[in-house]
Amino acid sequence: MISPIKAILIGIGAMSLIGADSNEHHLITKITSIQLAERLNTSDGKGFYAEILTAITKNNRFRMDIQIQPLKRSLVDFAERKADCIWPIDRNLIVKLIGESSDILESDYVFEASQHIFTAPGQPAISNLKELAGKLVGVTIGSNVEEELRDASALVDPVPLQDNKINMLMAGHLFAIIGWAPDFLITFHDLKLGSPQYDKSLVLTKTRNAFVCHKSPVTINFLKKMNPAIKAFRVSAQSKTIAEKYGVSQIFGHEDISN
Repeated sequence: MISPIKAILIGIGAMSLIGADSNEHHLITKITSIQLAERLNTSDGKGFYAEILTAITKNNRFRMDIQIQPLKRSLVDFAERKADCIWPIDRNLIVKLIGESSDILESDYVFEASQHIFTAPGQPAISNLKELAGKLVGVTIGSNVEEELRDASALVDPVPLQDNKINMLMAGHLFAIIGWAPDFLITFHDLKLGSPQYDKSLVLTKTRNAFVCHKSPVTINFLKKMNPAIKAFRVSAQSKTIAEKYGVSQIFGHEDISN
Protein backbone atom coordinates (compact mmCIF):
# COMPACT_ATOMS: atom_id res chain seq x y z
CA MET A 1 0.00 0.00 0.00
CA ILE A 2 1.37 3.45 -0.94
CA SER A 3 1.76 5.86 1.98
CA PRO A 4 -0.19 9.16 1.88
CA ILE A 5 3.06 11.20 1.57
CA LYS A 6 4.33 9.06 -1.31
CA ALA A 7 0.98 9.36 -3.07
CA ILE A 8 1.16 13.15 -2.78
CA LEU A 9 4.70 13.18 -4.21
CA ILE A 10 3.65 11.00 -7.15
CA GLY A 11 0.71 13.32 -7.79
CA ILE A 12 2.95 16.38 -7.75
CA GLY A 13 5.34 14.67 -10.16
CA ALA A 14 2.51 13.87 -12.57
CA MET A 15 1.23 17.45 -12.41
CA SER A 16 4.75 18.74 -13.11
CA LEU A 17 5.01 16.58 -16.21
CA ILE A 18 1.66 17.83 -17.47
CA GLY A 19 2.71 21.40 -16.79
CA ALA A 20 6.03 20.93 -18.59
CA ASP A 21 4.26 19.53 -21.63
CA SER A 22 1.79 22.41 -21.80
CA ASN A 23 4.59 24.94 -21.31
CA GLU A 24 6.28 23.71 -24.49
CA HIS A 25 3.83 25.87 -26.42
CA HIS A 26 5.05 28.96 -24.57
CA LEU A 27 8.79 28.55 -25.20
CA ILE A 28 10.13 31.46 -27.25
CA THR A 29 13.04 30.78 -29.59
CA LYS A 30 15.35 33.75 -30.05
CA ILE A 31 16.57 33.85 -33.64
CA THR A 32 19.19 36.15 -35.11
CA SER A 33 18.54 36.51 -38.84
CA ILE A 34 21.52 37.66 -40.94
CA GLN A 35 20.88 40.94 -42.72
CA LEU A 36 21.71 40.77 -46.42
CA ALA A 37 21.43 43.01 -49.47
CA GLU A 38 18.25 44.52 -50.88
CA ARG A 39 15.66 41.94 -51.96
CA LEU A 40 17.44 39.27 -49.89
CA ASN A 41 16.96 39.95 -46.16
CA THR A 42 16.71 43.60 -45.18
CA SER A 43 16.47 45.14 -41.72
CA ASP A 44 12.74 45.79 -42.17
CA GLY A 45 12.03 42.08 -42.66
CA LYS A 46 11.65 42.05 -46.43
CA GLY A 47 13.25 39.99 -49.18
CA PHE A 48 13.74 36.43 -50.38
CA TYR A 49 14.99 34.92 -47.11
CA ALA A 50 12.45 36.84 -45.03
CA GLU A 51 9.57 35.55 -47.16
CA ILE A 52 10.88 31.99 -46.87
CA LEU A 53 11.02 32.25 -43.08
CA THR A 54 7.48 33.63 -42.96
CA ALA A 55 6.17 30.92 -45.28
CA ILE A 56 7.76 28.10 -43.26
CA THR A 57 6.57 29.30 -39.86
CA LYS A 58 3.24 31.03 -40.38
CA ASN A 59 0.98 27.97 -39.99
CA ASN A 60 2.99 26.03 -37.41
CA ARG A 61 2.46 27.95 -34.16
CA PHE A 62 6.10 28.90 -33.73
CA ARG A 63 6.88 31.35 -30.95
CA MET A 64 9.93 33.31 -32.06
CA ASP A 65 11.73 36.52 -31.30
CA ILE A 66 13.48 37.39 -34.59
CA GLN A 67 16.18 40.05 -34.76
CA ILE A 68 17.55 40.90 -38.24
CA GLN A 69 21.14 42.03 -37.79
CA PRO A 70 24.39 42.45 -39.77
CA LEU A 71 26.49 39.30 -40.10
CA LYS A 72 29.08 40.21 -37.46
CA ARG A 73 26.45 41.11 -34.83
CA SER A 74 24.49 37.92 -35.60
CA LEU A 75 27.62 35.81 -35.12
CA VAL A 76 28.53 37.56 -31.87
CA ASP A 77 25.03 37.19 -30.43
CA PHE A 78 24.93 33.51 -31.36
CA ALA A 79 28.42 32.84 -29.98
CA GLU A 80 27.51 34.59 -26.71
CA ARG A 81 24.19 32.68 -26.56
CA LYS A 82 22.12 35.83 -26.71
CA ALA A 83 20.35 34.07 -29.58
CA ASP A 84 19.19 30.45 -29.57
CA CYS A 85 19.44 30.06 -33.34
CA ILE A 86 20.92 31.78 -36.38
CA TRP A 87 19.53 31.82 -39.94
CA PRO A 88 20.32 31.44 -42.88
CA ILE A 89 23.63 29.57 -42.53
CA ASP A 90 25.00 26.05 -42.18
CA ARG A 91 26.48 24.25 -39.19
CA ASN A 92 29.94 23.70 -40.68
CA LEU A 93 30.47 27.42 -41.20
CA ILE A 94 29.25 28.29 -37.70
CA VAL A 95 31.57 25.72 -36.12
CA LYS A 96 34.47 27.15 -38.13
CA LEU A 97 33.64 30.73 -37.12
CA ILE A 98 32.89 30.32 -33.41
CA GLY A 99 35.13 27.35 -32.69
CA GLU A 100 32.74 25.01 -30.87
CA SER A 101 30.65 22.09 -32.01
CA SER A 102 29.58 19.94 -29.05
CA ASP A 103 26.13 21.46 -28.63
CA ILE A 104 25.41 22.85 -32.10
CA LEU A 105 22.28 21.54 -33.83
CA GLU A 106 21.13 22.07 -37.39
CA SER A 107 17.71 21.90 -38.97
CA ASP A 108 16.90 20.20 -42.24
CA TYR A 109 18.23 22.37 -45.04
CA VAL A 110 15.86 24.80 -46.74
CA PHE A 111 17.81 24.97 -50.00
CA GLU A 112 21.34 24.48 -51.26
CA ALA A 113 23.36 27.51 -52.36
CA SER A 114 26.45 27.33 -54.56
CA GLN A 115 29.35 29.70 -55.24
CA HIS A 116 30.27 30.49 -58.84
CA ILE A 117 32.29 32.76 -61.11
CA PHE A 118 30.00 35.38 -62.68
CA THR A 119 30.66 37.50 -65.75
CA ALA A 120 28.56 40.39 -67.02
CA PRO A 121 25.40 39.76 -69.07
CA GLY A 122 26.32 39.08 -72.69
CA GLN A 123 29.87 37.97 -71.86
CA PRO A 124 31.10 34.36 -72.11
CA ALA A 125 30.78 32.25 -68.99
CA ILE A 126 33.96 31.03 -67.29
CA SER A 127 34.21 27.24 -67.43
CA ASN A 128 37.74 26.80 -66.05
CA LEU A 129 39.72 28.64 -63.38
CA LYS A 130 42.66 28.87 -65.82
CA GLU A 131 40.64 31.42 -67.81
CA LEU A 132 41.10 33.86 -64.90
CA ALA A 133 44.91 34.00 -65.20
CA GLY A 134 46.00 37.63 -65.28
CA LYS A 135 42.38 38.84 -64.95
CA LEU A 136 40.99 41.08 -62.21
CA VAL A 137 38.40 39.18 -60.17
CA GLY A 138 36.25 40.72 -57.44
CA VAL A 139 35.71 38.77 -54.22
CA THR A 140 34.08 39.61 -50.91
CA ILE A 141 36.62 40.49 -48.23
CA GLY A 142 37.57 37.29 -46.38
CA SER A 143 36.36 35.02 -49.20
CA ASN A 144 37.05 31.32 -48.70
CA VAL A 145 38.18 30.90 -52.34
CA GLU A 146 40.74 33.71 -52.49
CA GLU A 147 43.71 31.33 -52.20
CA GLU A 148 42.30 29.07 -54.93
CA LEU A 149 41.98 32.06 -57.26
CA ARG A 150 45.53 33.20 -56.59
CA ASP A 151 46.75 29.66 -57.34
CA ALA A 152 45.07 30.06 -60.75
CA SER A 153 47.08 33.32 -61.24
CA ALA A 154 43.97 35.50 -60.99
CA LEU A 155 44.39 39.08 -59.81
CA VAL A 156 42.18 39.17 -56.72
CA ASP A 157 40.43 42.40 -55.75
CA PRO A 158 38.72 42.26 -52.32
CA VAL A 159 35.51 44.32 -52.35
CA PRO A 160 33.50 45.08 -49.17
CA LEU A 161 29.93 44.91 -50.50
CA GLN A 162 28.04 42.73 -52.97
CA ASP A 163 26.48 45.71 -54.75
CA ASN A 164 29.94 47.24 -55.21
CA LYS A 165 31.17 44.08 -56.93
CA ILE A 166 28.23 44.11 -59.30
CA ASN A 167 28.66 47.80 -60.13
CA MET A 168 32.37 47.30 -60.81
CA LEU A 169 31.63 44.30 -63.03
CA MET A 170 29.01 46.17 -65.05
CA ALA A 171 31.36 49.16 -65.45
CA GLY A 172 34.07 46.90 -66.83
CA HIS A 173 36.46 47.43 -63.91
CA LEU A 174 36.36 43.71 -63.10
CA PHE A 175 36.65 40.79 -65.49
CA ALA A 176 34.55 38.54 -63.23
CA ILE A 177 33.17 38.36 -59.71
CA ILE A 178 32.73 35.53 -57.22
CA GLY A 179 29.29 35.17 -55.69
CA TRP A 180 26.55 32.89 -54.48
CA ALA A 181 23.51 31.61 -56.31
CA PRO A 182 20.70 32.41 -55.70
CA ASP A 183 21.81 35.69 -54.04
CA PHE A 184 23.59 37.20 -57.04
CA LEU A 185 20.86 36.11 -59.42
CA ILE A 186 18.26 37.84 -57.25
CA THR A 187 20.32 41.04 -57.04
CA PHE A 188 20.86 41.19 -60.82
CA HIS A 189 17.15 40.51 -61.34
CA ASP A 190 16.21 43.27 -58.89
CA LEU A 191 18.54 45.82 -60.50
CA LYS A 192 17.18 44.89 -63.95
CA LEU A 193 20.69 44.25 -65.24
CA GLY A 194 19.89 41.09 -67.15
CA SER A 195 21.21 37.64 -66.33
CA PRO A 196 24.85 37.29 -65.26
CA GLN A 197 26.71 34.52 -67.05
CA TYR A 198 28.08 31.54 -65.13
CA ASP A 199 28.84 27.89 -65.69
CA LYS A 200 26.52 25.93 -63.39
CA SER A 201 28.88 22.95 -63.51
CA LEU A 202 31.83 24.98 -62.18
CA VAL A 203 30.97 25.09 -58.48
CA LEU A 204 33.58 26.59 -56.16
CA THR A 205 31.79 25.70 -52.92
CA LYS A 206 28.35 24.66 -51.72
CA THR A 207 26.39 25.33 -48.57
CA ARG A 208 22.99 24.31 -47.27
CA ASN A 209 20.99 27.15 -45.79
CA ALA A 210 19.38 26.09 -42.54
CA PHE A 211 18.69 27.07 -38.94
CA VAL A 212 21.67 26.45 -36.65
CA CYS A 213 20.95 26.34 -32.92
CA HIS A 214 22.55 25.83 -29.53
CA LYS A 215 21.22 22.62 -27.99
CA SER A 216 18.64 23.30 -25.29
CA PRO A 217 15.07 22.24 -24.42
CA VAL A 218 13.85 25.34 -26.28
CA THR A 219 15.71 24.57 -29.51
CA ILE A 220 15.03 20.83 -29.42
CA ASN A 221 11.32 21.65 -29.29
CA PHE A 222 11.77 24.30 -32.01
CA LEU A 223 13.58 21.96 -34.43
CA LYS A 224 11.09 19.17 -33.74
CA LYS A 225 8.45 21.39 -35.35
CA MET A 226 10.72 23.18 -37.79
CA ASN A 227 12.06 20.14 -39.66
CA PRO A 228 8.71 18.84 -40.96
CA ALA A 229 7.70 22.43 -41.77
CA ILE A 230 10.84 22.85 -43.89
CA LYS A 231 10.26 19.58 -45.72
CA ALA A 232 6.67 20.57 -46.49
CA PHE A 233 7.74 24.02 -47.69
CA ARG A 234 10.38 22.70 -50.11
CA VAL A 235 7.76 20.83 -52.14
CA SER A 236 4.95 23.35 -51.72
CA ALA A 237 3.34 25.64 -54.26
CA GLN A 238 4.41 28.56 -52.07
CA SER A 239 8.11 27.77 -52.49
CA LYS A 240 7.55 27.87 -56.26
CA THR A 241 5.71 31.19 -56.00
CA ILE A 242 8.49 32.80 -53.96
CA ALA A 243 11.23 31.44 -56.24
CA GLU A 244 9.46 32.68 -59.36
CA LYS A 245 8.94 36.13 -57.81
CA TYR A 246 12.70 36.48 -57.32
CA GLY A 247 13.71 34.89 -60.62
CA VAL A 248 15.30 31.76 -59.15
CA SER A 249 12.75 29.03 -59.89
CA GLN A 250 15.43 26.35 -60.05
CA ILE A 251 16.52 26.79 -56.43
CA PHE A 252 13.83 24.45 -55.06
CA GLY A 253 13.98 22.12 -58.05
CA HIS A 254 11.19 23.87 -59.93
CA GLU A 255 11.46 24.48 -63.65
CA ASP A 256 13.52 27.57 -64.48
CA ILE A 257 11.02 29.96 -66.06
CA SER A 258 13.80 32.10 -67.51
CA ASN A 259 14.68 29.41 -70.05
